[in-house]
Amino acid sequence: MKKQILLCTAAAILCAVPGCTAPGGTENAPTGATMQAALSDSWKAVPLTDDADFRYGMTRVCGDKIVLTAYPEGYTMLGLYDTVTGTLVKTRLDTNTEQGCTTFDGFDWRDGRLTALAHRWKEGEDCEQREYQVFDEDLNCTDTLPVTRELDAAEIVLQWRVLSDGTQAVLTTDGFFLYNEQNGMQQVSGDSFSSIVLSPDETVWLIPDSGRPERLDRDTLTLAPLQMNDLPRANQNNGAYYDGFGGYALVYTDQNALYGLRPETGEKETLVNFADSDLVDASGFAPLPDGRLLCQTYDYLAMQPEALLLTPRTQEETDSIRTVTLASLYFDQETQSRITRFNRQADGYRLVLKSYIDMSDPAQDYEKARQTYHEDLLSGNVPDIMLIREDYQMLSNKGLFEDMRPWMENDPDFHEEDYMMNVLEAFGYKGHLERIPWRFFVSTNFAKTEYVGDRTNLSASELVALDLPEDMCYFYSGLGKSEACRDLLLCAAGSFVDYENGSCTFDSEEFVRLLELANTIPTGKLPEGDYCYRENKVLLCPGSLWSLGSYHAEHEVTFGNADVTLCGIGCEGGAVGMASAIAVSAQSQEKQAAWEFIKFNLQEEQQYFGRDAYRYCFPVNRKALEKMLCDDTLPHDEHHTASLQMDGVDVEYGAATQEELSYFRDYLDSLHTSLLDDTKITAIVQEEAGKYFAGDCTAEDAAKAVQGRVSLYLSEQG
Repeated sequence: MKKQILLCTAAAILCAVPGCTAPGGTENAPTGATMQAALSDSWKAVPLTDDADFRYGMTRVCGDKIVLTAYPEGYTMLGLYDTVTGTLVKTRLDTNTEQGCTTFDGFDWRDGRLTALAHRWKEGEDCEQREYQVFDEDLNCTDTLPVTRELDAAEIVLQWRVLSDGTQAVLTTDGFFLYNEQNGMQQVSGDSFSSIVLSPDETVWLIPDSGRPERLDRDTLTLAPLQMNDLPRANQNNGAYYDGFGGYALVYTDQNALYGLRPETGEKETLVNFADSDLVDASGFAPLPDGRLLCQTYDYLAMQPEALLLTPRTQEETDSIRTVTLASLYFDQETQSRITRFNRQADGYRLVLKSYIDMSDPAQDYEKARQTYHEDLLSGNVPDIMLIREDYQMLSNKGLFEDMRPWMENDPDFHEEDYMMNVLEAFGYKGHLERIPWRFFVSTNFAKTEYVGDRTNLSASELVALDLPEDMCYFYSGLGKSEACRDLLLCAAGSFVDYENGSCTFDSEEFVRLLELANTIPTGKLPEGDYCYRENKVLLCPGSLWSLGSYHAEHEVTFGNADVTLCGIGCEGGAVGMASAIAVSAQSQEKQAAWEFIKFNLQEEQQYFGRDAYRYCFPVNRKALEKMLCDDTLPHDEHHTASLQMDGVDVEYGAATQEELSYFRDYLDSLHTSLLDDTKITAIVQEEAGKYFAGDCTAEDAAKAVQGRVSLYLSEQG
């Protein structure tokens, strides 16, 4: 069954390898946030322009000018930014598609004129043509000139560059060409190329699709590969090559930084550290005559590109910044964008990152990195702020984390009514609120109301006692017993654990019933397949909800709009989960900065970014949540279509109804339980339950084994 549900998130929590369980309590807590971090190769980043026409456009450097282009539906915007004065001139071309559209393949600025290689076309008509268009400083088109027959016939022009002697370097889908009046159009033999790169002395480099840069000999039109090791292939791990500057023949990026290359000496040097320069990554770099860099990057929250001007920080500036350390196993792109946004507006301090996994290295040993991270924390190498994904309970028992509830209560700018406090409180532990997520999902079960009524919290015993049709199963048979047990326990197992008193009740009759319930799954797949819920063959449809639309899809398509109830097994309505959360070191001297980072990420502006930047999880900010829920009641259009696959056929569904919206608001407010994400306990349960499913022991024996092992684990935690 292929459904739009986040079972993978729940599986990742349960399948994680359990962490260290060394004995000890808060008396062994490390003293001081001691993780060391410093800024390196740091550049200040500011948006190129706040002009709405070009906020998400493309940019190209031409001398001391930056050309901006954007292509809103039906017309073309052209802009010219003066890097000396900071002024922008712009003009609008092609007011509608009936007059034809203009796109630009490249630009050249010299002698106060902008020359563009323009591509003009009309949609649906065979009348494409290329021409040179000449603009003055006010972007008035003063002339149009014809291009060569070969250039006009090129299907797609990837790059067009003009050298100082007037020679044109042209990269098309047909190959790479040099053109000047003396020699005409000359093609260079070689591989398929992805880009042209120029050194400061105008040495031409071609970047093959599958290899290292190749230097062009313009006299012989031959290529010689760059003889340097450990360079990325084009487009590998975000790797790309750009024009050289500052004494470097060319520069390149990987996922982490911009590097300069000197082929004659084999020297490579880090020039721009992305994390320390408020960047997530980069899709383009170009030097400006004044030493600044133009950078094309991406905001993974707004899901939009952005153009930045980078200025190197002086040593004095770097020394004056108060650094706040933030550590994580890894930083995904959305989290990096959050950190970047915060750092750009922080006054006098900034977050400096420590990642234990290099996401650009596909051979990274995840388990080894996880162990190193946690060993650092337990040995006293503690940052100010941590992103916690696993083993939270074990780490909390060592006294590592600050209780953030007093910070909420004592901050006059923090108003609990603005947030989903029931969700935040669900992640509390032993009376403390130490980990703060900015988004959450819900793990629950759909069931037809005609069988479960309005009961939103069912025990295993109550499930067994339901009056069901004789041939109705509790779970879809495509799930294995182990997977069904996993889904049940994520919601229910927390009710068997009392962290406050260090005790558990897995040897209870209710837990035995849960194991027996999971063991009722038939071994063969039901013939009804994805329609088994409509046909009353299966009662419970497990699902992870991340939007009103995800609820509506199951309701309308899977259950055919029949009345459904969302019920948790052992918890009210279901349980909330998260991918990661922010925690603050109890020993940090920068707790105020850490709290500001938390507040910043809980703001509406950092949680909702419009319908086109749709997110797979609920915001904890109520205004952002309301906007996201209301988005799903809007009619689908050509940009927002949705479907579920039923027995291999895509079934489209419409927008959520106002009745569903009203119900869902109340439903989210009713949630007060978090998924059991204690990897040690879930691993124990999985292992012992597996013995029962294999027929090696009884359900009672498995329950007793779980009880003994979990009791020992809890006692070790202190």
